[in-house]
Amino acid sequence: LKNLISELTTGVYNMQKIFTENEELMKEINIKSEHELHNLYKRIIKIKNVTYTRMPEFSIGNISKNDFLIKLFHEQAPISLDNFTKFVEENYGLRQNSLRSHIQMFLPEYIHDEVIRVDYTQLSETELKRLKD
Repeated sequence: LKNLISELTTGVYNMQKIFTENEELMKEINIKSEHELHNLYKRIIKIKNVTYTRMPEFSIGNISKNDFLIKLFHEQAPISLDNFTKFVEENYGLRQNSLRSHIQMFLPEYIHDEVIRVDYTQLSETELKRLKD
């Protein structure tokens, strides 16, 4: 179990990723959900640089969820919010619906017309004046 997390890179994950990618092992040790798995790790398996956060999530490398998402925004943008949440769920296990809500609540400045953007065009003085008028 320790190795399963130790192989992951810095980021925020959902135990669902570990649970679904290791189905046979979960049956062997009688773990029925990502929540049970989270509790097992939190109580018994201590790993350096791993923080068991809000169930069933955990982070690797002392990174906050918002900082992690912003890092991914810069790697993936421009990308639709739906495609971004799908990408994150496939790679980190974070559920699309709760991730979408989290982004809309805590990082709305990155969303424009359902698209995550990080680069903006600088407007000239003439363009600014035209917009003001």
